[in-house]
Amino acid sequence: MAGNALATCTDYHVFAGFLDGEGCIRVQDGVVVVEVTTCSLPSLQELREVFGGNLRRRKKRASHHRRQWTWSVRGAEACVALIVCEEFLREKRAQAAVALAYCKVCDSLEIGESGRRAAATILDKSLRYLKTMEHDDAPPS
Repeated sequence: MAGNALATCTDYHVFAGFLDGEGCIRVQDGVVVVEVTTCSLPSLQELREVFGGNLRRRKKRASHHRRQWTWSVRGAEACVALIVCEEFLREKRAQAAVALAYCKVCDSLEIGESGRRAAATILDKSLRYLKTMEHDDAPPS
């Protein structure tokens, strides 16, 4: 694990909460990406200390909006982040499980670039399907 090796179970609960509420699990160019966007830069700096990754400032969409920041991790760092927080996730647990299965397949098989792209396409479709399922579970308004 990058950065702070003394992360606690509480840190993983906090990360899982951020990921459930403000985060995204996706595949990009055949690599699993986990990201969280929020206005709280100190919170994202803590995530970077624990899991590694990058921070970037997002453009304001309107002058009255608060400044937003995005923390992201890719590849092996993303898989580590998902492994340690998966049990604490609620909304995105199924997405994390699919992404972790993809990581295991790509790591255990010596597949070429075309195989990785094919697996990434399947993962992307699975994640999109799971997102539609989340919206179907919402209570009627």
